[in-house]
Formats: sequence, structure tokens, C-alpha cells
Amino acid sequence: MVRAMKIFKVLTPLRAASIILAVVALVIVLDQLVVKRDYAPVPSHDVTEAIVAVERDVIPTPDFAPSFPLSTEPLQTAEPTVDPAIVDEEIILHEPETVGDVVDELLAAPVHRTATNPRVVIIIDDMGVDVKRSAAVVDLPAGLTLAYLPYASNIKAQTAKAKDAGHELMVHVPMEPMSQTKDPGPEVLCVGQDIAVFDQVLQDGLSAFEGYVGINNHMGSKLTQDKAAMARVMSALKSRNLYFIDSRTIQNSVAGDMAREAGVPHAGRDVFLDHENTAEFVSKSLAQVERKALKDGLAIAIGHPKDVTIEGLRAWLPTLKDKGIELVHASQVVK
Repeated sequence: MVRAMKIFKVLTPLRAASIILAVVALVIVLDQLVVKRDYAPVPSHDVTEAIVAVERDVIPTPDFAPSFPLSTEPLQTAEPTVDPAIVDEEIILHEPETVGDVVDELLAAPVHRTATNPRVVIIIDDMGVDVKRSAAVVDLPAGLTLAYLPYASNIKAQTAKAKDAGHELMVHVPMEPMSQTKDPGPEVLCVGQDIAVFDQVLQDGLSAFEGYVGINNHMGSKLTQDKAAMARVMSALKSRNLYFIDSRTIQNSVAGDMAREAGVPHAGRDVFLDHENTAEFVSKSLAQVERKALKDGLAIAIGHPKDVTIEGLRAWLPTLKDKGIELVHASQVVK
């Protein structure tokens, strides 16, 4: 009996320790079950429903989400094919390299909203050189913004007729491109040009005809990246109370920044209509103009006096009223 009591005294602490260990183990197991429950992955069908809900825009935007509209258009990963017949735009686009660059671009992009109907601006560049097609553009419904090259023949008569038809006039000022194979024509504004020569070339271009209210760049993928040159352009525009439309022939253009610093009303091109010379491409581009106008309130497009563009606009312009979209001049949207 005495021996049994001694064994019991030894086993009691062991039993107590075992019970404590068992309790601790139970607590750990229960804690892990709670963690797994709280952080368990959403079943696949819930994920699908969440994605569909977002695409249908039924989930409210969280407080930390950006307020600007995110484009659904895919990033362009290659330079577009440029029709050799186009004497104007040398389109040089670069895909942003990082996610940060994409966000910076979205934050920097102007968001145009209007209390009235969505608006579109249709600018036709290179006007006046091809007299026949330029005249066909003038015969389109009133409300276009026509940019005439200052060296076009009989330009004063051409521009006077365009203005009488209800179109707005711009000077399409030749500016230096990046490519040495591109010919912007006579009297071109160039980077590093003597200041007196630069000012005289600009003065000559702005004296070619009357009745215009702004300018845009003809080519200019090199000049529009140069702050000093664009500052001189903006100073001249400010003194003449003119606006500037950036054709955006290159992504790194500083034209908008320099216009803002100089207090010059300005805007930038959103869509090129016809850098592929096909009716199908023009049709898709006009559809893109519609989408942007309906989403952001404004879309600015640039085209050229080409047969496919003229025919595309002839069919498309009369449809705008029924779509609730207003065709306006560039002077009505510059800031």
C-alpha cells in the first residue's frame, strides 16, 4: 500500500503536465482553424461573379480609387504603319516602360467633361496643297476646323471660301521632324535655329492668310520636344491671341506644358483618323472618336484631305445629331 501511494504521488504531476499540454495543443489547433477560415481563398465561382460584377460596373468605386476614367483601349506595343502618301504626321509613339509610367500618364491626361452634349472636334490638316481634295473637304457639313499649310497655292482665296462655308481656320505651321527623310516643306521652324531666322519663319507662316484663330504643328516631332523653341512659339501666339493644338506626333511633346506656362489656350489631338489609307481604318477611327466623346465629353481628331477620309466624314457627320454628339470648332474646347 505504501508503495502504491508513492507511485501515485509520482504520476499526479505527470498527469497534470499532460493535461496542460493537451489544453495548449487544443488552443493551437483551434487558432489555426480560425486563421484558415478567415483567410481561406474565395471559391472559383465567387471570383468569376466578382469579375463580372466589376465589368458590369455594379461594385461601387472605393474611396482610394482614382477618379479619372481608365481607358479600356490596349496599350500600343508597336509603331503604327504610316501611309507614305501622308505628308504631315511623323507619328512616333512609345509604350510606357513601367506601371508607374502608365499611372503617371493617366494622371497627367486631361479629362474633359461638359454639362452639355458630348463634343467632337474634327481637324483636317495639310489643307490647300491638294486643291481638288481640299475643296471637297470644304464642301463637307460646316463645323470642321481646317489647318492650311502656309505655302499652299492661292491660299487666300481657298481659306476665304472655307471660312464662308462655316469652317474654322488654323495655320498648319511646318516644324522640324525627327526623321531626316521627311520633308516638311519650305520655311520650317527648327531646333537650334538662329533666333532672328526662327522668328521670321514663324512670322511668314502667320502672314500667309487671314481669318485664322489658332495654329497646329505640321510634323514637328523634334521641335515639339524642345522647350526653348516651343516657348518662342507660344510667346508669338500669346501676343496675337491665338490658340495652339498639339498634333502629338510624338509622345514626349512639351507643347502643352509650354502653352500652359505662357497662358496660351491649347488642347491636344486624341485620334488620328487616317494614318492607314483605308475606308475600314477611317471607320474604326471614327468609332473610336465617338467612344471617347461619349466617355469623356470631348474627342479631338485629326485627318487629311484624302478620299477615304472625305467619304468617311461625309457618311458619319450627319449621324452625330441623332447620337447626341455635337460637332464644334477647336476654339470652343481649348483651355
